[in-house]
Amino acid sequence: MFAKLLREARHEAGMSQSELAALSGTSRAAIADYEAGRKNPRIHTAERILRALDATLTVARVSRTAHGAVFSTASVEHLLGLIVSPALARDDAMTVRTEILESACAVEGIHLSWGELKALSDGITLSGDPLDVWRATELARSIHNAMKHPGPLRTITGGTLVEADDSAPDGARELRYLVNAIAAGADPSLTLHTVSGNLVRAGMPWLYPQYAQVANYRQALVTTKRTGDGTALVNLLLTSAQNGRTR
Repeated sequence: MFAKLLREARHEAGMSQSELAALSGTSRAAIADYEAGRKNPRIHTAERILRALDATLTVARVSRTAHGAVFSTASVEHLLGLIVSPALARDDAMTVRTEILESACAVEGIHLSWGELKALSDGITLSGDPLDVWRATELARSIHNAMKHPGPLRTITGGTLVEADDSAPDGARELRYLVNAIAAGADPSLTLHTVSGNLVRAGMPWLYPQYAQVANYRQALVTTKRTGDGTALVNLLLTSAQNGRTR
């Protein structure tokens, strides 16, 4: 387990094994052994390595959520039908990154001008309503980070560990995680960004509700949270993805 967590944390931080070794006072060979699971570090060594990644080692007792997300299996076929090369998928996502931010803000009732959204997408700091600007900036950073280094499909929310079913095929794995995490109480927007970043890395489209579908998306989120049934949510996202590809 430590091997996988270390590897994912390093990738998310955008570090090479050599860079992490230098920052943590450990050899690159040791980092490689830990990531491969050939060796396990002592506690103080693990803590030193994780501090270099701006992370910490802790012990928590949590329950695990089941991988029983509800949505149509045809949704996965639909998603796979939109697959292209990872490079093209990332270019497509980069092209519409301001639209992605606009959608995320609209879902949460944050009203900023197109120019302000474009500035945030480009990493420019804004002034204005403190709460709106703070959350919009967080959303913009989440989109940017997920496009560059999508994080692991794993989160702890409400005392429950939600993680992707690695035995599931591409597409199904990400959609199941999305529904399970939202149903468990994870942040819907940040979760969708992480999922979309992982999809793009596999050549699938970035999923986000188009602006005209925001009201329907909000209702679908409520249904997913209350019942665990993500059928409407997934279908809406995939319809938007298809429309985005054909516009």
